[in-house]
Amino acid sequence: MVVLLTSDDHISSLSRNGKSNDRMDLHTVVIETSKNNDAKHLSPSNIGVSPFGGNSPDAFWLRTPHAPACSEPLDETRVSFTLVSQLSYARLRMIGHHCKRWGDHPISIVVITNKTAVDVKAELLFMGCSEEQMTLQTVSKTEYDPDGTQYPVNHMRNLALSAVKTSHIVYADVDFLPSADLYSIISNQTTKERLASDSKLAVVIPAFQMNWLKCQDDEDDKDGDCMRRPRHKEDLVALIGTGAVSKFNPSNEGEHGSTMYRKWQNQETGTLIDLPCITSNRYEPYLALRYCSELPPFQEGFTGYGKNKITWAMQLRKVGYKFSQIGGAFLVHYPHSYSKARREWNKVASPSETLKEAARTLDLENFHRARIEKLFLDFKKWLNENVDDESKTPMCANVDNDDFSLLVYQTNA
Repeated sequence: MVVLLTSDDHISSLSRNGKSNDRMDLHTVVIETSKNNDAKHLSPSNIGVSPFGGNSPDAFWLRTPHAPACSEPLDETRVSFTLVSQLSYARLRMIGHHCKRWGDHPISIVVITNKTAVDVKAELLFMGCSEEQMTLQTVSKTEYDPDGTQYPVNHMRNLALSAVKTSHIVYADVDFLPSADLYSIISNQTTKERLASDSKLAVVIPAFQMNWLKCQDDEDDKDGDCMRRPRHKEDLVALIGTGAVSKFNPSNEGEHGSTMYRKWQNQETGTLIDLPCITSNRYEPYLALRYCSELPPFQEGFTGYGKNKITWAMQLRKVGYKFSQIGGAFLVHYPHSYSKARREWNKVASPSETLKEAARTLDLENFHRARIEKLFLDFKKWLNENVDDESKTPMCANVDNDDFSLLVYQTNA
C-alpha cells in the first residue's frame, strides 16, 4: 500500500481489484496498490506505487517522470524549497525535530510502516509538525521489507520527490538534522538568482557528526542530549574546536571528502563556492537542487544498504550538474545503531575472516553486498554507454579506483 496525505478534504481508496470506495475525511487522499502492479493514478494526486510504474526495479533511468520541464523559465521570486526524506517508523521522532528546524515550509516524507498514514500523521502533528507543511506517504513494511534487509530506500526517495510542488528540493536522510537557519540561508537573493538561472546547480550542504555522544536508541537519549545538535554555524565551529564535532565519517574519505570543510569554516554565510573536482566515486553529498524532469532519479534496484545515493551523485555529475557548497548552512548527524540492512551489508562468513577470505567462500549470488556491487558495476556500464559526459565538476586527476574494494575484485585477488 502507498498512502499520500495532502490538504484535500476528501478521502478515496482504490482497491487492488480496481473498485473504488469514497468517504469523507479531512486532509487525506489514500491510494492502494500492489507492489507488483503498475501504478494506478487517482486524480488529483497522480501518485502510484512508484513514479516509474511497473517497470523492473533493476532498470536504470535517465530522468524523473512527471516532473516539470527544466526548460521552463524560472524567476528567482518563485524559487522555494521542499525538504525531502524517507525513514522507518522507528525513527519517526526525528521528523519532529526536522519540522522545528526547517520552520513552516514544505516537507515531503515517506515512512515504511504497517501503521495507517492517518495514524502516523497524527503522531507527527503531536510532535509539532504543521498540517499545512507536511506531505506524508507510507509504504507497507510487510510487503516491501518484511525481514528488514531490503529496505526500499530509493523507491521511497522517488515517492517523496513525486509529491514535491516547489521549484527546488533539499534532500537529506532523516538522521541528518538541518541547521536552524538552513531555509533562510539557501533562500538568500544571490543563491536564488543562481538557482533560478541554472537548472543544473547542485548546492552542497556540508554534513557533520558529533563525536562523543553514543546514542544508539531512544533508551540512550532519555534526557534528549542526542537531539541537542548545534543549531547555528557559530555553535558548530566552537564544537569543532573542542573535537566534539568533525566532518561526517572522516574514516571514509570518499563519502564526503570532496566537500571543502576547511574553506567552509571561513566561508561567508549564503555564498557559493564551486567544488574544483570530485575526489571519489563514493562522494554522496546532501544537496539542494531544482525539481524538474532532467533531474536523475534514484535508481530503485538499490535496496537495503549500499551504493544507493552514490549512484545518484555519479549520474548528477555526469549529466552536467555543477556542485557548489554553500556557506553557513549545514547538516549534523544523529548517532544511532546500525540498521538491520547495514548489518546485512557487513555480513561475512565468520568473524575471524578478512573480507578477501570471506569473499572466496560466500555464496555471492545470495549475498546482499555482492548483489548490490554487481548492480553497481552494471550501473556504471550503463552510465558509460548511455549518458554523454557533460560534467561541469570533473573528477580529480589523482582520483582513486574505488572498484578495487568491491567483492568481485576480492574474489579474484
